[in-house]
Amino acid sequence: MSEQEQKEELNNKLRLLKSEIFSSKSKLNDLNKQKEEWYSKKEDLKKEIRELIKGIKNMKNISDSTRRNIQQYKEERDNYNKKVKELVEEIKKLNKEKKEIFSKLKIKDPIRIKKDIERLEESIEVEAFSFDKETKIMKKIKDLKKIYQESSQATELLDKIDIISREIEETRRKAQDFHNKFIDSLKGNKESFGSFMDLSKKISSLNKEQEEAFEKFIGFKKEFTELNNLIKEKLLESKIISSKLSNQKQENKKKLQEKQREIVEQKIREGKKLTTEDLIAFQEE
Repeated sequence: MSEQEQKEELNNKLRLLKSEIFSSKSKLNDLNKQKEEWYSKKEDLKKEIRELIKGIKNMKNISDSTRRNIQQYKEERDNYNKKVKELVEEIKKLNKEKKEIFSKLKIKDPIRIKKDIERLEESIEVEAFSFDKETKIMKKIKDLKKIYQESSQATELLDKIDIISREIEETRRKAQDFHNKFIDSLKGNKESFGSFMDLSKKISSLNKEQEEAFEKFIGFKKEFTELNNLIKEKLLESKIISSKLSNQKQENKKKLQEKQREIVEQKIREGKKLTTEDLIAFQEE
């Protein structure tokens, strides 16, 4: 491929990247808007639920026997909810540790690394590569295997996070069981039961809406992050191409100047008259 063809190819690729970046940024703005809208909705629902819960806590007309049951179930429920919070804090720390390990090892997914190793090994078996190409692939396989071995700590951490996640779900289920018993115990007080059930149903409905809003928020946040990372990659790629084009331009300019200097020097040796352009070219470095 000639130098001009290489330049044209780089320019075409750069134009395409700029077009893709412009389009992606527009989509990124839309994703950010939707992400923030769902976050605001989640927070509004959270606030409304909190006020309704306060209303339930303020209900006082409950019989003594029912009150004892309520207190017992409430304590059990709160204990499990407290344990859930502790487990959530623990999993947050593990996730932070996971992020640090992945960053240190410069990996994103140990499973993906293993698949990449298998794919490269298979390619050597089925493809007729040149000796140099096969040597490079073997080196890459060796490097990936080293990273995969080093990632065993990350794999163990992922297993631990999975175990705690299951424990959180089980603890939440137990908390819900005692919450249901708490609800049932309130039925002994007819005067407050009707109001309580109305509030409980509304809270349940709002909790569902809040969960859906949170899932929407997480979904758009994930899309936003992935697209934002893609834009960063394309910006970096376009910067590299622009740098190559700039270097190529400077190199061509340098070659032209050298050629012009040679012409001027030839004129001087031959005693020919120099033009203004010749003098300028001769003085430029």
